[in-house]
Amino acid sequence: MQEVFEKIIKKLKEIAIQEDAPIYEGDRESDNYIRYNNAIEAVEQVAAEYDNGWIPCNERLPEENIEVIVTISEMDGGNHTSTSWLQDGVWIIKKTPLQPTVIAWKPLPEPYQSEVEG
Repeated sequence: MQEVFEKIIKKLKEIAIQEDAPIYEGDRESDNYIRYNNAIEAVEQVAAEYDNGWIPCNERLPEENIEVIVTISEMDGGNHTSTSWLQDGVWIIKKTPLQPTVIAWKPLPEPYQSEVEG
């Protein structure tokens, strides 16, 4: 789905360029520029809220040997999260019950960095 949002944003930017929506008219931002900018921002916000960073495995897989957060679907119908990585096209899942299926993934966040008091 994220690819769809990216295509919409790209198309809005192309239309803005074709329409020659100038950024400034005199000393203020043009109405066309504001409209296109607002539309692009709205699509970006919806895209961010839509999937919360989760990428369905049927849309795209992560690079091999890069640890990611995964949602795992169990045989009993339950879901849980863990970390995993792909190795030779196979998900490597630690401590798993029988036949888990990875259904979505997202990159690990950056490690916590405490603020240095100065």
